[in-house]
Amino acid sequence: WTTSDVYYLSGYDPSDFKFDHWSDNGVSSRFANVEFDERIYTFYNKALFPIEVTGDIAQVRFQNPLSYKISDLLEEVNSDRLDEIIVVPYEKRKQIWCYVPVDTGSTIYKAYVLNLINQDTNAPSAWYTREGNAITCAAQFKGEVYTGTINGEIYKEDSGDDFDGNAIVSTLWFTAFTFGSSRVKNCEEFKAWFDIQNDNKFDFKLKYDGEEDDIDTNAVDLSSDSKAVVGRISELIPLRDEFTTIQIGLSTDALDEDYILYGGTFMNLRTTNEY
Repeated sequence: WTTSDVYYLSGYDPSDFKFDHWSDNGVSSRFANVEFDERIYTFYNKALFPIEVTGDIAQVRFQNPLSYKISDLLEEVNSDRLDEIIVVPYEKRKQIWCYVPVDTGSTIYKAYVLNLINQDTNAPSAWYTREGNAITCAAQFKGEVYTGTINGEIYKEDSGDDFDGNAIVSTLWFTAFTFGSSRVKNCEEFKAWFDIQNDNKFDFKLKYDGEEDDIDTNAVDLSSDSKAVVGRISELIPLRDEFTTIQIGLSTDALDEDYILYGGTFMNLRTTNEY
């Protein structure tokens, strides 16, 4: 890997070694690539990508970034210090630790941690952010993550019973509903339909008239219902009486909170005579 390209060395002995250009996707840091579960991951341009090899000529390409859910947060990464980024695989916990510089200093104190189960089966993943000692280097050794400081101290990470990272909440917002009218609407309930075989444990968020600072949150937990049958299950979400537009969001910060929302119905929706 170079800052602009990838080259591939192949062959069985010095007589047939070949050194070919493989891809024009480079990296900013020499520590930005890791191998994890027989796949390569790279931190490139403020995002973490899985690398895919495709085609008869083994062309390298980036897949969709695994960090798309926290892309706004990763904007804090210092663009002038991308060559300092360190990515460390942590197989014991099925995690990838991305140490990133977020200010103009000479050390790194922040890590974004990706929790992975099995990307081949599209298993869910979750991100955590972790702040600790200011470090200058990090590596995995015999299955453990170690970091080093500017003073020459070496720390073994994740050595206690508790992982002190903070879960990053991921929220999916749907397009706001206007119902084709600028009139004030009146509706008291939204009936949502979910797949009965999923836990359907998450926060159901409601944003009225585009107000970011005024969002209602309703906890939904249907995990105790039977998963033995195939079908749908409904949940009534209370709404405010009046609004002009309404937007629905689904939010979770846990790895195992899976859900499938089929759709829903605004119960007894009507408009008033006000504008």
